[in-house]
Amino acid sequence: MTDGEKEKIKMRATFANGIGLAIVAAGGLAPMIAIMTKQFDQSSILKGFVLFAGALITGTAFHSRAIAILGSLDSEKETKAELNQSIAVLVGLLALGSVVLYALIR
Repeated sequence: MTDGEKEKIKMRATFANGIGLAIVAAGGLAPMIAIMTKQFDQSSILKGFVLFAGALITGTAFHSRAIAILGSLDSEKETKAELNQSIAVLVGLLALGSVVLYALIR
């Protein structure tokens, strides 16, 4: 595996991890801060906690995928099928997380 291929793998993992962090920050921490600063009414507190849990689970899924992507550094050659699978899983996770979070806050 060339240095360029290794860097591409690292960049995909960094991207997946960054998406996970953004989801946790926007979908998880923002509602918690709003609840603590009393910008939510009492009826929305449960929705905020559910949104936090959903964002945390989705962010953790992205982080786990980033670790799996980095695991391919140990193999000699990353196949095109593995690359396509990696991209498909990331897009699927993002779509699933978006649909779930939208349904929760609607």
